[in-house]
Amino acid sequence: MNLWKSGKLDLDGMISHRIALDEINLGFENCETRGIRTVVEVAST
Repeated sequence: MNLWKSGKLDLDGMISHRIALDEINLGFENCETRGIRTVVEVAST
């Protein structure tokens, strides 16, 4: 956490895809074929 907070670790650069929760099947497919790291975003209501 300290590396990330200090800007020495670029976590956003490690994310290959961002998907909505209703696209979870696409997320799994990406992990198997071309995704490095997929983040599932859950919208707050």
